Amino acid sequence: MPRRFSTEESERIERSLIDEGVALFTVYDAKYVTVDQIADAAGISKGAFYRFHASKDELYSVCAALVHDRIQQEVRSITAACTRTPDRALKAVCRYAADLSARYGKLIGSQAPSCTRSGAPQNGTPHIDGRALISAFHEIGCVCDFSSEAVEQLCWDLCSLGAMDRERGASEGLDLLLDLCDIGSASFIRIS
Repeated sequence: MPRRFSTEESERIERSLIDEGVALFTVYDAKYVTVDQIADAAGISKGAFYRFHASKDELYSVCAALVHDRIQQEVRSITAACTRTPDRALKAVCRYAADLSARYGKLIGSQAPSCTRSGAPQNGTPHIDGRALISAFHEIGCVCDFSSEAVEQLCWDLCSLGAMDRERGASEGLDLLLDLCDIGSASFIRIS
């Protein structure tokens, strides 16, 4: 008969499964991560894994949603720190977008996210949500004259460019694009 976990043990194991899942899915493509690896990293048996999640794909969805929420919170923190300075806020968000692939690697993936109307990623790819970013700019007293899709695409492109620059060991392309974003932001973001 399987051992029952206390509430505290269950909470600790679930946190560990998610933490280890994020760590593994960041380094390895999800299709190469096994339930055995996740369970071993979390310190539980493979059978116990299935008491918490029906499948590896279910855990991946939980991990991707957590990282997606974490990204949105970090973007809000970045913009909040740049109150009434939209040029600095946009440049800081662009720099953050460029560094996303370094932080979350394979979990971010190479496929641009397709989103539902609510901004949630349909294909499970965590990303900077354009609507949330525009909302964050509004919260610091700025008006944005670009669509949420445009800002989302820009952030995705910066994330991809950041990954390519890291692979090549160069950053000239990224630095140039960030400077262009800084110059162009004056036309699209202004203090209200």
